[in-house]
Amino acid sequence: MEKNIFITILTLLLCSVLATPYAVAQAPRDIMLVLDNSGSMRQNDPRFLTKKVVSDFVARLTADTHIGIVIFDEKVNLALPLSPAGTVMSSQI
Repeated sequence: MEKNIFITILTLLLCSVLATPYAVAQAPRDIMLVLDNSGSMRQNDPRFLTKKVVSDFVARLTADTHIGIVIFDEKVNLALPLSPAGTVMSSQI
């Protein structure tokens, strides 16, 4: 049940960021993703779907968007500073 809620919330969040009408000019965006890598994620995301979802999300961003990633467990780690979305490789995610 918790896994379904987690995936639903993540999907809705990603859709809300991408659901801007194309006819409207958009300002560049800076997006920081904060990802939970704590032990509880082994239960909530046992198939490690988060990496694929984030990779798919980054692949759909426009060239003028910057993306950064913070990963936390016992500590907080800046895994990827704000970088142009087009330059982010899947190995960095």
